[in-house]
Amino acid sequence: MIPTIDTSSLQRFVQAPRVIVTNKIKDFPPDHLAPFGIEAQIPDEFVLHLIDLAPGRVITVDRAPLRVVCGEPTHAVFALLTNRPRRWVPWWKHLWMHPLKRPEVVAAIELAVTTHLGRPWSTLDFCDLDDRASHPCGIHSGDGFDVFVKFSSDDNGAVQFTLECSGLRYLKEWGAPTANTVGKGVLSTTHGTLLLLEGLTERAPKARTTFDWRSIGTVLGELHTVTADTFGLEDLDGYFGPIAQDNRPVATNQWADFLRERRIEPFLQEAIRSGQLPNEFVHRIATLADRLTMLVGPEPKPTLLHGDAQQNNYVSTNTGAVIVDASPFYGHPENDLAMIDVFEPVPNDVFDSYRDIQPIDHGFNDRRELWRIPVYLAIIAVDGGNPFGRAFINRLDEALKAYS
Repeated sequence: MIPTIDTSSLQRFVQAPRVIVTNKIKDFPPDHLAPFGIEAQIPDEFVLHLIDLAPGRVITVDRAPLRVVCGEPTHAVFALLTNRPRRWVPWWKHLWMHPLKRPEVVAAIELAVTTHLGRPWSTLDFCDLDDRASHPCGIHSGDGFDVFVKFSSDDNGAVQFTLECSGLRYLKEWGAPTANTVGKGVLSTTHGTLLLLEGLTERAPKARTTFDWRSIGTVLGELHTVTADTFGLEDLDGYFGPIAQDNRPVATNQWADFLRERRIEPFLQEAIRSGQLPNEFVHRIATLADRLTMLVGPEPKPTLLHGDAQQNNYVSTNTGAVIVDASPFYGHPENDLAMIDVFEPVPNDVFDSYRDIQPIDHGFNDRRELWRIPVYLAIIAVDGGNPFGRAFINRLDEALKAYS
């Protein structure tokens, strides 16, 4: 039952708004509210929804709630505005200067690139790439050199970006084509943390050619020729978006146990803590976790993975695909294959070129959704309060039905 509201109070809500605005979001489980056709939102999310629906009217009717947005915001609201994918808040840049265009941030970027190149450098243009990442990001272009920059206002932003750089360097040691860091790759400013990589001349995902798609499959197939004796990656953890990814090996060194203990169970806890996962899913996921040994198929050789191999985490250049935004560990190669088209379909060229290097087990299509369950949990944990994230509750439901 809902601990902080009685039935009569709930009925009053049902007769009026369709949203309960509260900071005690966990006291209003979605599965309890769904029969009444209402949902709970934190105040910040409620205000952002209003702006998204009718920005002009909201600002005109009452500017007071927006002073924190239009004036000098608190750290929490600044983080909310800057760390949401733009597919969810496409309007925020109209209310707020892009964090990578703030004068203080630009000055820090120019100094870092100048030091990296050993000559004066300044930015002449900026290309916003927010729609391709979960962090604000873009490319600053200057005299003969471009730099890709990602921004985080999270308290642990430096840890996240340091691990990301370490992951790219680890993959490069094994011969994978990865983006090079500018200096050490991580720069702290008074406004947040920056990740800096050398810019690449690319074809955007929507303009990719057959060569580009095949190159993604080739790069992934070649990466998967690297194997180890143990699942995980000792001494190098990672992040899946903003969620910490524990890569410690498990005692049994079995893939099903690693998947359960290091991915499904931790990501399930994140989804529970977010208050966005309906309660009935918890038992269903626990039941599935107990059956993993029967579901994962033949035991694989621990294989070096990209770790977040969705199609936007490759840059398509004239010489081939380059890996970015990786979170490597040794696991099941199908884990990467399932990620490539998790958000959008890709041509068969990707898998055909992969097969030129590595076989794909005939049971992969039956297991594809199984590998995606931790991803769905992570998305629900981070974005379950908005329409984009809520769509993955349905996808998780379908996946659990398939393996029940």
